[in-house]
Amino acid sequence: RENIKTMNFLDTFLKDYEREDYEDILEIAEAISANHEDVITHLQSALDNPKEYFQKNAHRFHERNIDLENGELEDEIDLDDLFFLAMVDELHDYGYLYEVDWKCRLDDFLWSLEQLKHYAMISHILPDLDLDKNFNVDMWIETINDALEGNAYICYVDIDSDSFPLIIASPETYRLIGENDS
Repeated sequence: RENIKTMNFLDTFLKDYEREDYEDILEIAEAISANHEDVITHLQSALDNPKEYFQKNAHRFHERNIDLENGELEDEIDLDDLFFLAMVDELHDYGYLYEVDWKCRLDDFLWSLEQLKHYAMISHILPDLDLDKNFNVDMWIETINDALEGNAYICYVDIDSDSFPLIIASPETYRLIGENDS
């Protein structure tokens, strides 16, 4: 019975869905993940059959306090948000994104960066930096990015949360993300 409720809700929610309206999610994920086959396959599946993808991954959204199973969404959550969060989760699953709490400690922040597949793009400058443990995530990112001098960037994906989903981006990816930022 719950599955019927979820299906009816998703049918209503997806009634005006047009795949081409969400292609930018795939383009951004391709750039961040360097076209990682599994990331792209999963996001293509989400775009090709969003109802099935959202049903299969309802637990992920539930962890973000989005209840797809009962058809209860906050007013400010829309289909763009769901696809964007699907991208975030897929990038996380394959090591291209790692979420840290806004008030994490410096050692946790640095450890989180080490978990990212593109860590080699920034690892050479970190030993020479004197990062103040009393700073916050924004300040550490700014300090590291200044030292990188445009050769790579630490960025976070804004998901309207108190966490920082971190990525490491090449200059090309950074520009592409900026172009797609709306």
